[in-house]
Amino acid sequence: RDFVAQTLRDSPKNQFVVELQALCERVADAGLLNALSQVVLKLLSPGVPDIYQGQEFWDFSLVDPDNRRPVDYVSRRGALAEIGNAASDSCSGLGFGLRDGRLKFLVTHRLLKLRQRLSHLWAQGDYLALEVTGPLAEHLVAFGCRGAESHQLEVIVVVPRFVQKLIDAERSSPLGMPAGRFPLPSSVWTGTLVAWPNGAAPSFRNVFTGERLRLENGVLDAAALFASFPVAVLEMCPADDC
Repeated sequence: RDFVAQTLRDSPKNQFVVELQALCERVADAGLLNALSQVVLKLLSPGVPDIYQGQEFWDFSLVDPDNRRPVDYVSRRGALAEIGNAASDSCSGLGFGLRDGRLKFLVTHRLLKLRQRLSHLWAQGDYLALEVTGPLAEHLVAFGCRGAESHQLEVIVVVPRFVQKLIDAERSSPLGMPAGRFPLPSSVWTGTLVAWPNGAAPSFRNVFTGERLRLENGVLDAAALFASFPVAVLEMCPADDC
């Protein structure tokens, strides 16, 4: 106990704390972006997603949540009202940055609504891995959810991974990290493409931003996918709605 207290003592002479704080600041955005990707994968994977009560925002506890801690329902009701009242196409204008816990809440809310709206995909549908090509192909996870009756990919999911090296590269560039709500500008993904399987390619709506996307030459441009949001979930929309 004394060793820990001395190691973490608040003193300008304590170089360990200075270096630890610098490390935390360096990896914080990558940790949050990885966590946001994990939220998407958890909510859109087979089975029932496990969401701890009170963990709708970012939580930095050093132990597993056990649902026995007091939950601030007032702040969550307020955030839910703010998120729920916003139209899908104005979502990107809510102004939530990566470090704002409401961003995690927004992703959770939108994807639970998606699961409710397209419940057949998780009851009878299946998954199809999507090929990613380009300079940052290894930094993306991409797959589609295919309907058992439609035989079409009704949902496309694309999320980043291994982002620490990308963030470090942006920070060390001569121009430095660009200002913005998210640590990686969309230009980082230029040239990285998600391929569409054989067959007709319908149009899609971004679940988080409301943007309509059409495939160009049978591919989705990752730079367009992440133009205004750090993760991408696309829902197929009827031709007359896109």
